[in-house]
Amino acid sequence: MLAACAVTPLTNHIDVGEDAIVIGAGEGLDGNTDLFAASAAGGSFIPLTFTPAEERHPRLSSDGTMVAFLRSRTEGGVTSWTVVALDLKTGAERTA
Repeated sequence: MLAACAVTPLTNHIDVGEDAIVIGAGEGLDGNTDLFAASAAGGSFIPLTFTPAEERHPRLSSDGTMVAFLRSRTEGGVTSWTVVALDLKTGAERTA
């Protein structure tokens, strides 16, 4: 029997839901604001998101498996913000 598995940016770096982690927003290599994660014990930050949109205010779930944040969207010169939930185990996103 095969089990479903997912490879995420945290695979082989952080044991999601087991290791204590920190999440932050910062400027990525492309100059856009992305989300990053690192082990709370120390180490390098790992990019979690790779979008041209600005992402802000990440909040980690109490079990350490999800992060909620705001993502911008600009149309016709008007910027709006959407709440996004990112599953750190699968990489799946949901918007509110």
